[in-house]
Amino acid sequence: SIQDTIEQKMGRMIYEEFTTVVILKEQIRVTDVGWRTFLTHLRNGRVEDSDVAMLKDFMISDGKGPDYTEDAWRDMCLVTPRHAVRTEWNQEAIRKHCKDNGQRLYVSHAEDTTSGRPLTLRNDMQWLQESQRKEKGGRVICQKQYTGAKVLVTQNIETDLDIANGTRAEIVDIILDEREPAIDDNAIVVELKYPPAGILVKLKKTR
Repeated sequence: SIQDTIEQKMGRMIYEEFTTVVILKEQIRVTDVGWRTFLTHLRNGRVEDSDVAMLKDFMISDGKGPDYTEDAWRDMCLVTPRHAVRTEWNQEAIRKHCKDNGQRLYVSHAEDTTSGRPLTLRNDMQWLQESQRKEKGGRVICQKQYTGAKVLVTQNIETDLDIANGTRAEIVDIILDEREPAIDDNAIVVELKYPPAGILVKLKKTR
């Protein structure tokens, strides 16, 4: 109508661009009967003792839990909302993979600048205060990479090609900066002087 705001008119125009409607009739992501029953009980606010017992069976303590050295757990993905836990898991997985496969581990440090100049202590403090105020994720100061490492895309880069948040990939090659000094062939852990010039990854699935 004439009284509509510009935002309302734009919203209407966007809405009219949709030509296909998909109605989901079946939940197919969860196939485990016990887990699906628990989720139903949880959604309706009537969790039963059997549900609680099932959850407690998943707890790992005092040596209780699966044998993570078995092949079935070799490429497992662990999910956690806690950044600190995620970091510790990643570091342990990196150490284990490199040890088991004889892979060289590259450690690279951020080369952050502002207006072409390296960051000062004042810049770091300003960033820290701003990130805490806005509850943003931390800046990557140090990164560890190795050939064969499993990685996860965390931003929507090219959704038409399935390069989006949640896409899994594997590092197949690490291209070092041309300024990087010669590396000892026997070195297992290499502290890079410069960030890698490029990291080649292979997506697990793409269009």
